[in-house]
Amino acid sequence: MAWSSKQQSSYAAFMHNYVRNYSQPIDCADLALAGLATFAGQNALPVRLFDYEERPKRWLAFDPATDDWQRYSRRIRSEMGAINVIENSRAITLEHARAGDLIMTQNHGGGSTGHTRIITSIQLEEGQNDYLVEWYQGNLPPVVPERREALFRTIPNVYGASPRRWRFDQFH
Repeated sequence: MAWSSKQQSSYAAFMHNYVRNYSQPIDCADLALAGLATFAGQNALPVRLFDYEERPKRWLAFDPATDDWQRYSRRIRSEMGAINVIENSRAITLEHARAGDLIMTQNHGGGSTGHTRIITSIQLEEGQNDYLVEWYQGNLPPVVPERREALFRTIPNVYGASPRRWRFDQFH
C-alpha cells in the first residue's frame, strides 16, 4: 500500500504539531524518524527505510498489519542517523516545501553524519526574494526540540541547497 497524496498532506499537518509539542530531549535525526514512525503507526501506513550505512545494506520495514510501531520507532532511532534521513529523502524545490519536510546538513568528519531540521512553516518574503522558514530541531547531546527561524539562503551548509521530503513512494 503506497502513501496517497492525502496521507502525505496529513503527515505534513501532523508533523507541524508533533515537533512543536515534543517535550523530551531527542537528537535531530531521531525527531524526524520518531515523527514518521508515530504517524505511520497511528494511521496504519507502511514504512521502508534503507540503511545505507549498514554492511550488508538492508531495508528496515514497518508493516502495520504485523509490527508494533513503537518498537519500529525505537529500532530506527537506534540504528539510523542523519545520513540515513538524507538517503531516504529526495530533494524538492523550495517553493514546494511544507511542514514535515526536512532541511539537511551533511557533515564530513568530527564523528557526525549531519544535521536534521524539520520544517513547521515556510512563506515567501517578497521583499527579501527568499523564503522565511520556521523549523524545529533536536541536537546532540539530546535536547527538547528547539524552534528556529531564518531566511532559507542564510541557513548554512544545506545539503544539495534544497529542502528534502521523505521518499514516500518507497514505503510500500
